[in-house]
Amino acid sequence: MSTRLNRIIVVGSIVLAFLGAIYHSFATKLSEERAFFAERGQLHSSMLRSSTGTALEIVDRLKVAARNILMSLKPPASAYSPLLEKMPDRNAYGLLGLQAPSDPHTSLNLTGLGSFPVESSRRQEIDAALALESNFRWVKGIYPEAPWVYYLSRQLFMCVYP
Repeated sequence: MSTRLNRIIVVGSIVLAFLGAIYHSFATKLSEERAFFAERGQLHSSMLRSSTGTALEIVDRLKVAARNILMSLKPPASAYSPLLEKMPDRNAYGLLGLQAPSDPHTSLNLTGLGSFPVESSRRQEIDAALALESNFRWVKGIYPEAPWVYYLSRQLFMCVYP
């Protein structure tokens, strides 16, 4: 009986050692994966923080540019203003007769909802938005992955710079 008991103890010890090795291997792998995900999460967090910082910097510069244009003593002017007209058969207005550029990435679009702006304050705001073209092209230059950059007015018009 003593040999049988010894066999059971030996077999039990081997099984427990094997299970311990499996558990140790699993715990080590889990710890490595956890460290990998933590490192990856920190990297993604850093990338997101950097991208957000760049985006906020761009927004701040555009706000300053828009404010400077709107606050300047002379009304802002754009070469596109004469092309602003009521769209036929629609309750909207836009840039009509604008020649398509050779590079589609340099195109400019303006869409306005509602009646054509005849009052000077609304036309001045549209002109200011169109005068921001160089700033929006600058944004596209430093962040070409952006599908478009736009200026949205409280007076229901949008300038889109794809």
